[in-house]
Amino acid sequence: MSGEHKKEFTSGSNSGITRRQAIVLMSLTGFAALLNYVPTAWADDKKHALYGNWHVRCPLSHIDLVTGGTRQHRCETCGRQCFVDGKVTVMCPKGHANIVVLGNVDLLTSYKCQTKDCGLECQGW
Repeated sequence: MSGEHKKEFTSGSNSGITRRQAIVLMSLTGFAALLNYVPTAWADDKKHALYGNWHVRCPLSHIDLVTGGTRQHRCETCGRQCFVDGKVTVMCPKGHANIVVLGNVDLLTSYKCQTKDCGLECQGW
């Protein structure tokens, strides 16, 4: 006999765990629940979104029409994400590319082309 005494918790069956194992299990369960909660909270954040009909350009210059509200869009041609590092490239009706920084934007519903002497609305065409 080693002289070591371990208290075991049982759940009505023959399998038992030590108090230390129970504490570790509860800690890991709580940590896993926290990890599952945090991304959900970020995904529910409605900031930095386009709303309406927009022509967006992916990093490889493919252009897609997105409708409704979106914070992310994968290119229909190559699968790349069009929203990168808080920015998205929207196109004006004349084909000018406008990089829009969405960092301070909650919901973008209108954007005028920034190309000199253009100024057309990029949303809705």
